[in-house]
Amino acid sequence: MSVPLRRALAPALAALACAAGSAVPASAADAPATSAAPAATPRPRAGLPQLVRDPDGVPVVARYDVAAYGADASGASDASAAIQAALDAAGADGGGVVWIGAGSYRVVTPLSVPKGVTLLGSWRDPENGGGRRGAGQTVLLAEPDPAAATPFLTLIGGGGIQGMNVYYPGQSAEAPVAYAPTVRLGGNGSQFASVKQVTLVNPYEAVRAGTDNNELGVLNEVRISPLDRGITIDFATDVGRIEDVSISPRWWASWDGTSERRIAAHAREHVVGLDIGRSDTQYVKGLEVTDAAIGVRLRTDRGVTGDVTTSSSGQYSDLELRRVGTGISLQDVNTIAVQLTHARIDAEQVGIETGDSFSRTTFNCQDCRVSAPSGTPVHLAAGSDGTVGLYNSSLGAAQGPAAVVEGGALQLQRSLVQRPRRGAAIELRPGAGALDLVDTNLGRRDVAVSEPAAQVVIDAGLLPLQLRPAPDAPRLPELPRPRGGALIDATSAPYGAVGDGTTDATAAIQRALDATARRGGGIAYLPAGRYLLAGSLTVPSGVELRGAQITPFHTNAAATVLYVTGGAGRADGAAAITLQARAGVSGLLTWYPQQSADAAVAYPFAVRVAGRDAWVRMVDVGNAWQGVDAASTDTTGHQLDWVVGAPLKTGIALGRSQGGVVRRTHFNPHFWFRTSGTTLPGAPADWDAMMALFFKIMKIQDTNLDSFLLGSARNEVIDQAFAYRQKVGARFVRQDGRGFEGLLYGFWIDAAVDSYVVEATGPRGFDCVNCDAGAIPWGFDASRGEIPTPDPGTFSESYLRMEPGAGAASNARFYNFGGNAFNWNPFRGVVVRDGSLDLVQAAFTANPRDDGGALQLLGGKTDAVALSFNRVGRIAPDNVTFLHQPVWTDVHVAAGVRHALVAGAVAREGFKGVLQSRSPLVRVRGAVVVR
Repeated sequence: MSVPLRRALAPALAALACAAGSAVPASAADAPATSAAPAATPRPRAGLPQLVRDPDGVPVVARYDVAAYGADASGASDASAAIQAALDAAGADGGGVVWIGAGSYRVVTPLSVPKGVTLLGSWRDPENGGGRRGAGQTVLLAEPDPAAATPFLTLIGGGGIQGMNVYYPGQSAEAPVAYAPTVRLGGNGSQFASVKQVTLVNPYEAVRAGTDNNELGVLNEVRISPLDRGITIDFATDVGRIEDVSISPRWWASWDGTSERRIAAHAREHVVGLDIGRSDTQYVKGLEVTDAAIGVRLRTDRGVTGDVTTSSSGQYSDLELRRVGTGISLQDVNTIAVQLTHARIDAEQVGIETGDSFSRTTFNCQDCRVSAPSGTPVHLAAGSDGTVGLYNSSLGAAQGPAAVVEGGALQLQRSLVQRPRRGAAIELRPGAGALDLVDTNLGRRDVAVSEPAAQVVIDAGLLPLQLRPAPDAPRLPELPRPRGGALIDATSAPYGAVGDGTTDATAAIQRALDATARRGGGIAYLPAGRYLLAGSLTVPSGVELRGAQITPFHTNAAATVLYVTGGAGRADGAAAITLQARAGVSGLLTWYPQQSADAAVAYPFAVRVAGRDAWVRMVDVGNAWQGVDAASTDTTGHQLDWVVGAPLKTGIALGRSQGGVVRRTHFNPHFWFRTSGTTLPGAPADWDAMMALFFKIMKIQDTNLDSFLLGSARNEVIDQAFAYRQKVGARFVRQDGRGFEGLLYGFWIDAAVDSYVVEATGPRGFDCVNCDAGAIPWGFDASRGEIPTPDPGTFSESYLRMEPGAGAASNARFYNFGGNAFNWNPFRGVVVRDGSLDLVQAAFTANPRDDGGALQLLGGKTDAVALSFNRVGRIAPDNVTFLHQPVWTDVHVAAGVRHALVAGAVAREGFKGVLQSRSPLVRVRGAVVVR
């Protein structure tokens, strides 16, 4: 591929984007299974499986133990070499879990966790009685050379750490030592470096990703007391996930008694909690930052030049920023925009601020309580022309105005603003673009306008009472686990599964599964290897089929792989793995060695859930025709967590269930094409072959794939789901006379011909919080760059469609919605033809090129409030800027529509509405213009 073509494709490639830790005695060397006794069982040799428990109490199979390599757990001698030897042994065997039991390990030489390996220890959350100095837990005493640049822990793709504390004995709050970053996530294109259940007690810089290319970093249940940076991310070209992270001085203070006041005084001068440059979609859910100079900063990337994408987009929820100088600093934000739902920001100077590079984008905040008693809750900088929107929010007390607008637009809907004792509540200074107030407590006298050209709209009594606040984050159930305590290694005698990739292992693995069930349930374990599956497997009730990995992994870092050859040409045949009630599968890859991107072959589902309370965790479905079926029978209580891959026809099908949960799914073509250098059959040989495969996969997915097929599932929760490249992102269908009901929380469809297609819902409908729709052209041929024009009669190529036949009983409620078309101008936008749609806060990057309206209302009932239309066109020839989109229609209400409300809209370069209906229940109000 030529260098110019590589540069031209860069934006598209970027979008690809039970006591804690207690050990369960291990089996003897020659025994295929064990139960939870006896206590006197000797420690196993390295490489033999033992059961330990992770901090959640879930049993984990560890084949490697640092103690067997001579690691000193007393802290008296350097354990670096022994720990690294255990890690390297696991890496050389293809991946797996290395156990590092409770104790203090002195580490002088930085460690590297290889691809597909997890270093697992014992940890208790300090929030819930973790104890001083990590008593009874795993502690790494970090004593590296302060002048060294090598991070203390480097995690290669698919590698992770879980269940440990890192403490620097030589660190000082009064005279901080500028150590290298404590944890480095991946780098050089690696994916899925994971940090879970870890306390970084007193780092200088805690976690860094970048400045070289990295993807899919994972931080979960992490506690940090940094002295300079908490989490720094640069050049991340696929989705990162940050969940349940606290950055606060109290973790260090509670560890060794260091004065929290002294730590906090330094932190409020120097610390940036979360610092992000380029991150092509970032999930942040449950982030606390206290005592920092800046809570969250989004900025221009330090390592990316010559590219239109140099900043971040993302979905944020459940933020708490307290005692910070600046709460959220939006210095630069991707045109795709950023959403924040549910936040409390208590700042000293500024609650939310923009920089002069915050342009042609939107930051929407829903249920956000912002205060800055000594400063300004909201400040939009001069030179910026982006939009900041707050809905169902409040701006608290301030010495002066609650909001200062020197550039761009500010939207406030259904929000409360505390008036200052003197002066205006909102100031529009020279350079301000627009102010849009809908159903707030402010009137015209509360706004000071020093820029006559600024557009000001103040409306009251517009928003209907039935528009409810955005639902809270879902409460998720405990992680599932097998019923019994047996452990059987399927490769041991008498089972004899061979992981050479050529010997059919189906019968051997099934024997191990059945034997595990006979022993009362437990784990049938498949170590790292390549296992040919010419038939299909059934996992009995109470049993889990367990591969080697316990953290999410990419196809190119898979340790345990099933080569699936059975069922070719029979889409409705037996799944490769069928789960009975209360059965599970985790930690493995299904790979179809005979699948072809030149002539795709239909196969049955990789995994079928055939009973209640079954689970699928840390499973990569690779190049499957169909991923996971949880819709064919009663699958009530299912849990799907970290299901990833590049499915071709159906990703996940849900239905005939109640109370199921789907978490952290990720579909992307690169789970297939980015496999060069592996031993997987059909992997591309080099860059050119990889890119050719990429284009072929996209063409198959664009014409076939429903990433999420949602039928009669009730009370379903889908949390942090992402899919790139598909025909339909989420298709809601009628099944057994009923449709989907539930909550989608953080749902991102990127690059779909049709992102959301609602054919039916259940009577309660569904809520979608922080949801994005990313459009691609219908029939696009990526290898040729051709963009055909669809038949004018079609409604395909849309952000969201409420379809005919859905009926008045079908209803969908979207809160903090994003409609984007990175480098495209879509053919359609949001199209409502039937049913009921609530669109509560929405940002549209681009309007549809058919000029039919980003919001095209042809029937049904629609309430749409707090909208922004940014009119971003395609990437310019210089590859570092975007063209301007023409002023195509923003809102179109057809003659037959009987009920529609559009209130509070900000449109760049002129609002364009087409109102054909004459119904008194149709209102389009509150449009303003941003220069």
